[in-house]
Amino acid sequence: MPLPWPAIRIRAWLRRPWRQRAKALGLALLGVCAAGSRSAPDAQEQAKGITISLGADDFEYSDDEQTAVLDGNVTLRATGLPGNAPEIEMESQRLVVSLKPGDVVSEGRTIVRAPGLEVGGDAVRYNLRTREFHAADARAAIVVPLQDRELTVFAEARTLAAAPESAELTAARLTTCEREHPHYALRVRKAKAVAARDRLTIYGGEIELYGVRIPVIPKFNKSLGLKDDRHEFDLDFPGHSAIDGWFYPLTRRFTDPESPTQLRMNLRLAQRGWVAGQVQADTRSGGLHAWATGIRRSARDAAITESLLYDALPEVGAEFSHPLGEASLSARLAGGFYREQDRNTRRRAADGAATLSLGYDWRRPLGGRDAELRAGLGVRGSLYAGGSSYRTIDLHVGVEHDLWRHATGELGFRHHFIGGRTPFEWDDIDLKTEAYGRLTTPLLGPLGVSIGGRYDLKRSLLRDYDLGLHYTHHCLTWSLQYNRAHERFGVGVNLTDFTFGGRPRPQQAPKGRFGPWASLAAQPLQRQGLGELPEAAVPPVAPLTAMPTELVLSPSHQQRAPDDPSASERRPPPSLRIASTVVFP
Repeated sequence: MPLPWPAIRIRAWLRRPWRQRAKALGLALLGVCAAGSRSAPDAQEQAKGITISLGADDFEYSDDEQTAVLDGNVTLRATGLPGNAPEIEMESQRLVVSLKPGDVVSEGRTIVRAPGLEVGGDAVRYNLRTREFHAADARAAIVVPLQDRELTVFAEARTLAAAPESAELTAARLTTCEREHPHYALRVRKAKAVAARDRLTIYGGEIELYGVRIPVIPKFNKSLGLKDDRHEFDLDFPGHSAIDGWFYPLTRRFTDPESPTQLRMNLRLAQRGWVAGQVQADTRSGGLHAWATGIRRSARDAAITESLLYDALPEVGAEFSHPLGEASLSARLAGGFYREQDRNTRRRAADGAATLSLGYDWRRPLGGRDAELRAGLGVRGSLYAGGSSYRTIDLHVGVEHDLWRHATGELGFRHHFIGGRTPFEWDDIDLKTEAYGRLTTPLLGPLGVSIGGRYDLKRSLLRDYDLGLHYTHHCLTWSLQYNRAHERFGVGVNLTDFTFGGRPRPQQAPKGRFGPWASLAAQPLQRQGLGELPEAAVPPVAPLTAMPTELVLSPSHQQRAPDDPSASERRPPPSLRIASTVVFP
């Protein structure tokens, strides 16, 4: 059977010496050899692979190794990539491209753009098949998709390594502020993000607020989680309460944050002259979470009282959760020895207890994404060493609605069915039928207010309320909070959401979408506080074998007007543009 002639289209012939023409012929012969072992229909079927478009002022090609080296104003555009990022663009001064493994290795400053990603770095290496990425001395802007919005993280790092589901940075500075000098940042020894777990783990971090660097005392590993939609910092802030007076919390982690088994200690230094603390060890496997803890002098937020302190010496337990589409099932079993003290009446109670709780929660969007209906059923039973028992059934229903721009409201109803007796006040349900609500709304400019409360329908009495004053300064939202039941004041800071004007997440990141930050990506990193960076090194390129390839050769230099007398003098050197369809086995 005669070998079919491949479809090689030469749109223009470069006006270069014979050596350059020979190199172009070598690329064309690669297509001949690759297509020679297949029939024409098979070759067309195999052309549904990754399309790579290359451009450069000069290039070299090795037919034996099937490796292309491009120099001067190099551009690369790849489409048809697997996964959620089907397209990537690269700009560099020198690129080494290997077809079979899909490796693209650069020298010098390189810009990489993909949907939701823009990176500038040195010694960049990207694999088109596995989508693994590595860069040194890097600046990056990464779009993090949340449940109903986007959050953009800007990073500077000594090294940046990324895979489809994770990313790791060393000697890095992280922020969501796109300014050249951000209002806040986290400086970390190492940061690791795992998309499946919605968590960013910080190793050895410190805070930078308005240019002032504040060390985290003591230095320890931090886990910053996305709590619902608030993106709240997991940082230690002082406050004031009726029990503690002025207090300052401290957290110490003794294990790797990425380990499924954790050991941590929480301390609360209080003005009243005592120290409260908790030591907890827990482990997670799938939806199962087990723990053992010891708690000393802790206030129970569940009870509507400002006078209760309790100890758990110790408590062991396990809980399990399982999602069911719009609903979820949960179970919790815990037991231990507990002590309670009423600060006002001096009443004390101590007893052992075992508690089993079962829950079913359901939520469903209403009217698109503007409202959400929630309902749930909870059953709890407790047995005490003294012989008594306590049983409750909890029914609740509520709705949360976006009222107007940046304003949300929540309203709900809850009822408890109670049986038995408990020796502890914190375990007792003292609000059997209640209505609860919360309103968060802008007030004046960057100022906002939030109001929440619980109303006892049986006694016609407002049992608890909390107030919050919020001030948004660009990327940060500061808050001052007060809770009536616990007479507690607190200060907090959240990240201001970035949604790019409320538009849906674009499929491709256009140039300049990241505001003032985009102009910084091409500049070498200012290494303030990051330490010395390793010298850029280009990893070796693996040998290649022949594969089906369709080549399109055309000049890329800009055409001048024919009536321009100086056109020939100002015309830049011609360059080569190659559009190659590569099929990975």
